[in-house]
Amino acid sequence: MEEKMSKSKLVKMVCIGLIGCSVYADATEVQEKSEKEAVDHSTSTALAENMMSQSPIDIVNSVEREMQKSVTFKYKGNLATIENLGHTVQLGVTKGQMIMVNDKEFELLQIHFHHDSEHVIGGKSYPVEAHFVHKSKDGKLAVVGVLYEEGKTNASFEALGKLPKKRGEKRAFKANINAMDLMPASKSFYTYSGSLTTPPYTEEVTWVVLKDSPELSKNQIGMVQRAMHKNNRDIQAINGREIIEKD
Repeated sequence: MEEKMSKSKLVKMVCIGLIGCSVYADATEVQEKSEKEAVDHSTSTALAENMMSQSPIDIVNSVEREMQKSVTFKYKGNLATIENLGHTVQLGVTKGQMIMVNDKEFELLQIHFHHDSEHVIGGKSYPVEAHFVHKSKDGKLAVVGVLYEEGKTNASFEALGKLPKKRGEKRAFKANINAMDLMPASKSFYTYSGSLTTPPYTEEVTWVVLKDSPELSKNQIGMVQRAMHKNNRDIQAINGREIIEKD
């Protein structure tokens, strides 16, 4: 065995050893690093083979519960920056923007995009999915997924301007754009317990996937596709998890 081990191999071994643990601080750091590079999902088998609550999933057989999670959006700030990280285009946000999941507060960290969508609903895939990534004070993660379908031009998305196509390209927004503008008016949702969709695929992530799909024009979808390569992870097994829906 070599005396020196590469950092990437060490990360993989540590991740496998910590399966099932709540290592959100490290997971967030690794996720941010992976999003600055092209994520190689071929590692997912080794990292996640013993994990049972992986994301994304095909949202089917959802149920309503009398006592179920409530989600309240408190986005009072604006988008700050837009940057091409190579693997995705990411929107930076001003601090202090929150969602409440039941009585627990999660702060919005960033928004990034995938194509095609990572989640599918009843077998239906969408051309673009946005992930609104949030973190609580105790390090737990909550991600809101918004699935976009092809249709008419989206004025709020148009306000982002041309997406940066070169890795490392970044600019600040001059106009005030609220993150809520990128979501549908209805906040009906599906929720389940899942994972990050990039290495180390850490679990115990609260997923909130909005039911309604805003439209993007064909040109807008093309702009997303030209700004990044195809970066969606394959659908994962549900493994008996409950998917709850709320209108």
